[in-house]
Amino acid sequence: MRTVEGNRIFLSASDLMRFMGCNHATTLDLSYMRGSGPVLRVSGDDFKLPRKLRDWWELEDFAAFRAEIEKTFKTDIPLAERSAWEDWFSRDKLEIARLTGEITAAEQEIDTLVYRLFKLTPDEIALLEASIEGTTDWTSSD
Repeated sequence: MRTVEGNRIFLSASDLMRFMGCNHATTLDLSYMRGSGPVLRVSGDDFKLPRKLRDWWELEDFAAFRAEIEKTFKTDIPLAERSAWEDWFSRDKLEIARLTGEITAAEQEIDTLVYRLFKLTPDEIALLEASIEGTTDWTSSD
């Protein structure tokens, strides 16, 4: 979903998300293919997208997104395109939140099934989850 015109590369939002291995690229791909996704114009082979734009759905609102665009690209989103960008931002941010919630619920269900399969006690589950979160020091001895 990238085109090159002269020395300018035109990237879709999904290209930028995939650039950093975004898990939500499929949603953005579909949005772009439907013609509703925004297109950023980026030049240069050494361009690196900042974390705040890479994880744009974590930004508080469209104003914060615009501020990051302006900071990164040294230009604001053109007024004629701003409404489309804001619609895309709002719609896809909600979709990503919905999908993230579904993934979290599925992961919790899988965890519960695995705990039952291995007949783990509540203490064993707590120990396992603490070690996964990195709150257990396995090097200390009792």
